[in-house]
Amino acid sequence: MGERILEIVIYFMRHLEENNGRLDGLKQMAEDLRSQGFTDNEINSAYLWVLEQFYQPEFVVEGKKTNYSGSYHRILSDYERDHFTTNGYGTLIQMRKLGVIDDNQIEMIIERAILGPNGKLGAAAVRNLAWSFLVDSAQEGLSDFDIYGTEQNGDLKVN
Repeated sequence: MGERILEIVIYFMRHLEENNGRLDGLKQMAEDLRSQGFTDNEINSAYLWVLEQFYQPEFVVEGKKTNYSGSYHRILSDYERDHFTTNGYGTLIQMRKLGVIDDNQIEMIIERAILGPNGKLGAAAVRNLAWSFLVDSAQEGLSDFDIYGTEQNGDLKVN
């Protein structure tokens, strides 16, 4: 479920970026999201998360609302890059660019990818992992999540 909410968060953050920080047309966006199979609960959860994050003081720069400071440019080494699919790496970059995750969270995602089981993290796995850090970055039981996308009936499988 967290991955689906994060997809909507990314959708909203992209809209904010393209519209100078405005969330105009919420009714149409909600209809578009519903037509893609998202529930009202998921849409509302994502919307509330964006509002909470967007209106934090760190998002105000020189009197303007912003979601990305532009000061962070992380380049993965070949070893690190080998732990992500192309889509997974693209999702990681997109979430950082949109301000969905911060500098520390991107480093934790990279670290988790390296320390995880053999295999590459795809887009869904990156979103699942990012969501777990967003929900509670201090969560102790994070290693219990199967971040490599084993899902049953749309729910994240817990080992």
